[in-house]
Amino acid sequence: MNRFTAIFGSLALLILGGCSDSNNDTAAPPAPPPNTPSRATARADDVIKTMSLDQKIQQIYNLPVLNKDLPGCEFTSVGRHIEGIPELKIPTFRFGNGGTGIRGGDCLPEPTATGLPSAVAAAATFDPQINFEWGQVLSNELRGWAHH
Repeated sequence: MNRFTAIFGSLALLILGGCSDSNNDTAAPPAPPPNTPSRATARADDVIKTMSLDQKIQQIYNLPVLNKDLPGCEFTSVGRHIEGIPELKIPTFRFGNGGTGIRGGDCLPEPTATGLPSAVAAAATFDPQINFEWGQVLSNELRGWAHH
């Protein structure tokens, strides 16, 4: 009798499970068709179409200019930022080198930073925790400098 109950109960669950409402709100939405551009990709394509050649070059070339966005920032010929294009809603992008610690900020005097071993040496440890902590130091210092 126990065997009959187990088989009958399993069969009932399978049948009832297959009769569920297909319009259930908990169902996952259908996946988008492959190779469908996202909204961000479509926006990027639209912006690129409206950019002049000079604006495109500006966005890929690190032309050192005085960064007016940071108070107390003196000009440096190795300033690392790409000027934004406000009319296209492209923000200024500030960056720094980080191979052995942060260097090459956007202003003079450059802020002090933690000296680290090279990225290759850190990777050669094959230790995810060390590399994570190394990345956290770089991230915290870059953000402290108002860089990306």
